[in-house]
Amino acid sequence: MPVAPRPVQEAPPVVPVTEPTPEPAPASAPETSTPTAGAAGQSGAKPGADAMAPPVGANSAVNDLLGGLLPADAPPNVAPPAPGPGFPVGFLTVKGARILNLSIPAPRGQIVDRNGVPLAQNVVVHYLGLNFPFMDEASEEKRIAYARERLEKANAILGKTWTLTDKEILDHYRDRRWLPLVFANLPLPEDERKKVEAAAFPGLVLLPTYQRIYPQQQLAGHIVGYVGKRAPWPKGEVPDGEAMWPTAHGVQGLEKSFDKQLTGVDGRVQIIFNDRGERVEEKVIRHPVPGMNVVTTLDVEMQQLAEQLTEKHVRRGAFVLMEVQTGDILAMSSYPRYDPNEFVPMISAERFNALNNDPEKPMIGRAFQGVYPPASTFKVFSALGLLHAGTITEDSIYDCPNSFTIGDRIARNWNEENEGGMNVIGALARSCNTWFFAGSMVTEAPYITEMGVEFGFGRKTGIPIEEAAGLMPTDAWWQKQFGAKIGKGDLCNISIGQGSVGATPLQVAQAMTAVANRSALVPARLVLQVQDYMENIRDSYDVVPRELKVPARNIDIVQRGMFEVVNSDRGTGKNASHERIHVSGKTGTGQWNPAKSQNIAWFAGFAPSEYPVYAFAAVYEGEPGEKIGGGSKAAPIIGDFFEAYLTEPRLLALRELSDSIQVREPGSVSPTVDPSLQAIYHGAPSVDPLAELEQAKAAQAKRPPPFFRLFGGGKKQPPGR
Repeated sequence: MPVAPRPVQEAPPVVPVTEPTPEPAPASAPETSTPTAGAAGQSGAKPGADAMAPPVGANSAVNDLLGGLLPADAPPNVAPPAPGPGFPVGFLTVKGARILNLSIPAPRGQIVDRNGVPLAQNVVVHYLGLNFPFMDEASEEKRIAYARERLEKANAILGKTWTLTDKEILDHYRDRRWLPLVFANLPLPEDERKKVEAAAFPGLVLLPTYQRIYPQQQLAGHIVGYVGKRAPWPKGEVPDGEAMWPTAHGVQGLEKSFDKQLTGVDGRVQIIFNDRGERVEEKVIRHPVPGMNVVTTLDVEMQQLAEQLTEKHVRRGAFVLMEVQTGDILAMSSYPRYDPNEFVPMISAERFNALNNDPEKPMIGRAFQGVYPPASTFKVFSALGLLHAGTITEDSIYDCPNSFTIGDRIARNWNEENEGGMNVIGALARSCNTWFFAGSMVTEAPYITEMGVEFGFGRKTGIPIEEAAGLMPTDAWWQKQFGAKIGKGDLCNISIGQGSVGATPLQVAQAMTAVANRSALVPARLVLQVQDYMENIRDSYDVVPRELKVPARNIDIVQRGMFEVVNSDRGTGKNASHERIHVSGKTGTGQWNPAKSQNIAWFAGFAPSEYPVYAFAAVYEGEPGEKIGGGSKAAPIIGDFFEAYLTEPRLLALRELSDSIQVREPGSVSPTVDPSLQAIYHGAPSVDPLAELEQAKAAQAKRPPPFFRLFGGGKKQPPGR
């Protein structure tokens, strides 16, 4: 159903709107005309500087002109002249008479969150200019003097130093004397607008235009984006259809992706001037139609909390929260951030360069543009690959030593102590590198790498803003790059999310939605629908889940391990726990920028563990030389988020939503079973993976080719929940 955009709760005080904005007339509205009669002719006054230029704020025709799209108290962009004598005989052949056909720019559509809270909208701002009277009989010196008198008055009122050259003044009078000469390159702040209105100096005019604002300021700035610098006020002769004021178009984020939909249909007005330069009639030929509104999946309250916690916990990093069943992105925070209002109406070259050259890179949306090694979060998918290959079962025991020899190299576990034998659940809970090395040594590469592809690694999620694709190396990619298939040493590195593997936090969160629902990869969704200004839905963006070709029971086993990560005494992610709900996840700590000794910390997973509603991923960029871990740096972001967000009413709503999800199929493993740790970390003798290699090769000959069963042929696995 349509989502009605709501007014900003705390919009910047640009223009006080004292009454609702009337709805614009439809495009097929009949033509309307506004004849004007002249007091100058009736009074017998000679047309002169003061007689022909009304004071600021002396008119209220703009709502008629724009079809009611501006506040009723806003001055028009062209001040109406003093009343004149009307049409003379032979009007169209009289020298000096003019008919202008101008375009009325339509207001840009809004960008709102899922509840209608505006993230991008418009306000009315005012530019300062001067109106020329009819001065054809006056000398050039008098025209210049007239303009300079108004310019000096404006500078005196506002303490400015605006300037105009003689050529600019004379050229404007020659080519464009019917329209104001704008000399303020930026809109006036509200206090300055009031000063100009109070002065009411004849010939000075305020021109109202629409300007884009971002009422939530930095909130979701990387996602919403911004509009570019508007075109300068035109010069030269007035062509047919010239816009009444310059407009801007989207250059980043949703403003760019949906620029066509956000841009409305311009209206058209015809203004007729007599031979004395007096406006005698206005005819609105077509009313402007506002642009469409873009309704995102974001929840402003969740987004605010996500950004606050990201700022609290990281110097650089990101946090993504998604809805498991729909793929909706509820919050997507990147830090550091920027305020898109800095770009409106224009940003200085100095400030733009400062943002672009900032070593903290605030312009990058790390959540969807930052590519990082997924580190141990990828062990979730490596475990699924090992289970699917048959290399391991839930009960297979491998040792977890502090080091592992691969060829002539020694790879080490994060724990300097030997942890003994453990199964896959324990290996996930303890995030044991050497355990996964052992499994990788007896497994063909495609079982692990193609499992990553199955869960969306190495390709864009498809959100409608510029995102990174990351990289999931496969045998084919490796052959193309290096002339050989993936070797065992490289596969060991890949199995723990290192080496060539790269992913965005959004990709990791999306993969976790598939682990959470056990049946399908639901593409991430950022936009729900596009509505017209009457709240009619014009486009909706439904996602098409892709069924996982992975046995649900294998996912159950992995979910058990992720539950242990947070909820067992030996788990590495206890800082993400919550007293009222179970959270499941996977920590990750990896080498990110070895040249600077910089590491990366992750925590990714889902909640509630029983029937998940939310999936998430958080990343922390370490400083050079900083010792970090996913459990100490990233997991607290998740723990603090649920602690702050899940008030009692929200907790009850979450439980109802979680309970409404279909129960698991009979015989599946409950993710919250908390078995004795002896069953996971028992002292069974270690298995020598190299001794098993020959057995694995023999068994391989009896199985279909790698991933034939997973991606084609064989018995189709029943879907999960």
